[in-house]
Amino acid sequence: MPAEAILQPLEWNDELEAAAQRWSQKCDAYDEKPIGSVGKFDSVGRNTAVHSELAEAVTYWMKESDHYDHKSDRCEPPHQCDSYKQIVQAETAYVGCGYTRCPGYEYPANMLIACFYSPAVIKRQPYTDEKNCGCKNVTEGQNGINEKKKKVEQKKEYVKWKMEKKEEKKAEEKEKNKTEKKRKLEEK
Repeated sequence: MPAEAILQPLEWNDELEAAAQRWSQKCDAYDEKPIGSVGKFDSVGRNTAVHSELAEAVTYWMKESDHYDHKSDRCEPPHQCDSYKQIVQAETAYVGCGYTRCPGYEYPANMLIACFYSPAVIKRQPYTDEKNCGCKNVTEGQNGINEKKKKVEQKKEYVKWKMEKKEEKKAEEKEKNKTEKKRKLEEK
């Protein structure tokens, strides 16, 4: 199915976020156990990375596209492309991410980041190109590859933005807690 027909924007989901947060708190980047279902989602995929900043993880996952051959749906050995495929998968509709700074990882890259996606559909091509979609009158820039690239970029930027907002919210909560503790100490 062509991407322009079904490539939908990602929607943030709090259930997936909470599950990704719990998973990241285990501080085990090598845990590859299947996720199973999360809330209303029966099919959940996971991307993980260890970095110093949230946005770096999304860039890292998208960089896998450098090694992905869309026509053959293969990744150049020894590289992996599943994280890239999960983000840009035409049917991927929901995302939630969590992170934990893990003491066992070397600073500054000590943040275990996990994003859970639904549905999990990385076992096939993310979308078809305009030459193989069976579409008539598909041209470059007109529901063609430029439009697909734009939508893929929008998905990537959305995940980055949501992760940055999550980081800001955590920083605000930390500052609020710090201020509250200071106020309580001053009252004593």
